[in-house]
Amino acid sequence: MKRTILMSALLQLFVTVVMAQTESIYTIVHDSIITDTQFIDEFDQEIYDNITPFSLKGSQVIDSLPDAYTVNVMRYKGWDLEAGFGEVIDIKCKEKSVLQLKNSEQWAFLYGDLKKYSDNPYFVPIPIDASSMAILFVGFIRANQPAFVTIVLLRDGQATLVYNKSLLIESVVKSASTFAINLSDDTGGDPVVNNYSIWVEEGVLKFRKI
Repeated sequence: MKRTILMSALLQLFVTVVMAQTESIYTIVHDSIITDTQFIDEFDQEIYDNITPFSLKGSQVIDSLPDAYTVNVMRYKGWDLEAGFGEVIDIKCKEKSVLQLKNSEQWAFLYGDLKKYSDNPYFVPIPIDASSMAILFVGFIRANQPAFVTIVLLRDGQATLVYNKSLLIESVVKSASTFAINLSDDTGGDPVVNNYSIWVEEGVLKFRKI
């Protein structure tokens, strides 16, 4: 009897700890998207002269949502020899720019297994529900150092940056009912490595350290 009570208490403690480690990357309140600043780091954006007008390098239309979006990827003027596909992401809805991101460290073309989950070379679409989708961009990796993992939420004609952290994507798990991204901060020389997971649950993206 005592052992049963002890096991039950330990199981409850385990469940409580796991639940405490799980957080929503953003919340939706009355159709408004409330972001969490702990999941969004600023880009290391220096000020450069003469980088405009940006040059368009590619464009992708997303028409599977109630509102159609166009994702334009652009390069700083004169930066054509730099790595990645560009430094600017501009997202339009109904021909109006709803979000523009700038990253002088460049975003990368999809690589490895990431290419299996996308029909374009720039981002991985993450289905959320009938009215929203997240799109995942990856930063250009130098010397195995973590680069920005950037996630934008498309919903109700808006585009919102909900996640931006320098990490490495270890794997993607996708099935009929699951979409999960596993990440780490492993640089190859650190004695302590942290691992994380981002997945779709209850109509939002969830986060947990694992």
